[in-house]
Amino acid sequence: MDAYHNADWPECYDLWVRHLFGAGPSEDVPIFRRVLQDVLRNRVQNEPPQSSAKPQYLNIVDIGTGTGRVLCDLFDFISNPDTLPNLETSIATSELGFRLWGTEPSATMLARANALVTAHCQKPSDDPPRPKRTRAPPFQLGWCRCSAVDFSSTMRQTFGFRDEDPALPGFADLIIFAAGGSGHLVSPDDVRNFLIEVADALKPGHGRAVVSVLRELLPAGETQNSEAAVEVIGNADALDATALAKPSEKPDKVDQLFRVRSIDSPDQVFVKHPPTERWDGDVRTDSFILDVEDLEGRVLRTHNLEWKSRRFDPDTWNEAVRDAVLEVAEIIDGEIQLWYVLRRNAPLEA
Repeated sequence: MDAYHNADWPECYDLWVRHLFGAGPSEDVPIFRRVLQDVLRNRVQNEPPQSSAKPQYLNIVDIGTGTGRVLCDLFDFISNPDTLPNLETSIATSELGFRLWGTEPSATMLARANALVTAHCQKPSDDPPRPKRTRAPPFQLGWCRCSAVDFSSTMRQTFGFRDEDPALPGFADLIIFAAGGSGHLVSPDDVRNFLIEVADALKPGHGRAVVSVLRELLPAGETQNSEAAVEVIGNADALDATALAKPSEKPDKVDQLFRVRSIDSPDQVFVKHPPTERWDGDVRTDSFILDVEDLEGRVLRTHNLEWKSRRFDPDTWNEAVRDAVLEVAEIIDGEIQLWYVLRRNAPLEA
């Protein structure tokens, strides 16, 4: 069974990820925040404020939201007066608001994300301490059960999205596909269809999409540690020289037995057994057993779970980006992943 559709996996997933990487901010947090700042700055500069009783919303779409980690962080970011210093003026002049959208093909993951993110956004600003804005931006949450290969068409159909300007189509200001989720697009057609959906959803000009690619799925290359944990590569042509010059190893804890007590059901214990790995061409299947035990160690439920990932091919990816009429604005290099920042390709003038 696909792990992400299993009812016991969402909470175990959260606890396992915390075990792997700790409770602090993930390495992608500053990436998404910085790109959001750029998107906001360019939107405010390029779209003059309009006098209206209704707020102008900036749409952020988190594809494969999982249990909502990215949305929680973005909410904290836009609620903090120190991190978006120009937002106060933007709110005052144009009534700029934010819509955070979580999309996810798994009903169980999406339900947990809805509950966790909603609760997080409703917490008092001092739990944990969060600086208060003198005027908070209008804010909305939205959810859509859909896959990465049909998210734009599904959101348009479900929520009635219309292009603000038929000559400048698109409804999303920022699209995020975090934590190597793009690796689960296991066929070239999936990758192409995903990028076509990105191009359909993304607003031209200021709109950006940030797509994570796990280093462990990159082609084998020479290993040479970079001095910087996160650095801007700059363009797709630099990928072979720089991005492949780092180790592509998984965190050591990934392959260990993981046992943890449930927080939602304190009388139960999750036991994630070490995974097995199988390759079929460029597609890797990770399989593992998830047991749910009582406090005495008796097994209540056993699940045989798996997920699939595809080895990343830079040439195929870059071709699909061009075919979707997108372009790579930059590539950002991290310890365990790369982030492709995409934008719509400006049409050539006649």
